[in-house]
Amino acid sequence: MENVVNGYLTIVQEIDNGLAKASKQFTATMIGSEKIRRNTQKHSARAAAMLLQKQRQLKQKQSNGRSVKIMPPLSVENWWEIFVQERYPDERCIECFKCSRKTYIYLTKILRPHIRPKVGVIPQLAALNMLKGVSVEKQVAVMLFKMARNSDYAVVSGMFGIHKSTVHKVFHKAIKGINTHVLRKIINMPKEEELQKITQEFEQRHRIPQIIGTIDSIHIPICPPAAMVDKFTNSKQYSSFVLQAVVDSTSCFRDISIRHPGSIDDSLVLEDSNIFKFADRVIPPTTRNVNGVDVPYKIIGSINYPLLWWLLTGYDIPTTQSELLFNEYMQKINDYVQVAFDRLRARFIILSQSIDVSFKLAPQIIAACCAVHNICERHEDLFIEDWLNEAKLFAEKFPQPDREKEIKDFESPIMAHRDALKDYFETQLLLENASYGYVDNENIDLLTEQIE
Repeated sequence: MENVVNGYLTIVQEIDNGLAKASKQFTATMIGSEKIRRNTQKHSARAAAMLLQKQRQLKQKQSNGRSVKIMPPLSVENWWEIFVQERYPDERCIECFKCSRKTYIYLTKILRPHIRPKVGVIPQLAALNMLKGVSVEKQVAVMLFKMARNSDYAVVSGMFGIHKSTVHKVFHKAIKGINTHVLRKIINMPKEEELQKITQEFEQRHRIPQIIGTIDSIHIPICPPAAMVDKFTNSKQYSSFVLQAVVDSTSCFRDISIRHPGSIDDSLVLEDSNIFKFADRVIPPTTRNVNGVDVPYKIIGSINYPLLWWLLTGYDIPTTQSELLFNEYMQKINDYVQVAFDRLRARFIILSQSIDVSFKLAPQIIAACCAVHNICERHEDLFIEDWLNEAKLFAEKFPQPDREKEIKDFESPIMAHRDALKDYFETQLLLENASYGYVDNENIDLLTEQIE
């Protein structure tokens, strides 16, 4: 019996020794893998830093009347640590994220309750930095860097010292946080008091009253699943999502719709949008008597849009000089939405290339970019004009499809709204020209008196 017990103890001892040896081998393997991962990140970071240095557009440039301080080149090894220690310098935020420090801090503050890490650390693996979670500051930075630069996940991994799969997760998490908790606060139709301010701004600049915004759409290129390429392919033969937007007098987005693939007709995109379905709910019924006609608030669209009680378009075939001039000023207002689209795609290059994510997430990324665009514009963030040139190069690869003209029978009251606005516009233009003529005549009289 004693021999049996001794043999059993010997077997148990051998098993313990084997487990201990296997544990040591496993730990050594994990540490080796961690070293390899860190080395890979260092190489990716070095490549990313070189790429950013080539793309730097901030050398002694002026934009919006403000000069840009030249920052030293990004450090390959510890740029993020330096960035944090220096309390997120504005110049570095503009260079890496294309937004100001104010916007970056605002996003971290508003997203913190929703994306902060909640996992703990396993003490035995603390040396491997596993399951520590990614700080809110780094999550927001990863999101902004990815949207502004559209760098590959491996490059972003090297820049921020986190695994590529983690980059993917935190990017999606931050995007979801913006769409769930921020979007509706940043993009919404204005209320009555704000509407009056917007209409005054448009009227002062373009002499047409009751205008609260302008509407248009663009195609954002994406990578669709192979089985659905036909549904997403537009008339320019690339796959896209359609972004329809209403923009105010500051070129900020007030309503967006990102529901349809590129193959859908423009008319269906409009008719399926919330602004079309619920215009009577989101646009106050306030009217203004213009030349004897009660005209409600209007959103301006190109002549390819239908003429509706809330949607104003120019004359399809202008027959008089006043109609032609009215169309010209209508186009100037419609340019606000084009300016917004141009600045949006210039600030977030991810929208100027095929978005390399699941087509299910693409609308959320587009919406998040629109929300951050509004924040940047309201914070008056620095905008570098060379960003537009970069975006135009990508835009050449993805030209915008021609918008189809909608042919509908217009109701006479709606046409009366347009005619009243046109007549008011013509009157204001004549009064302005008359005032200039009075000043000119007065100057001529003074000059004649001096000659006599």
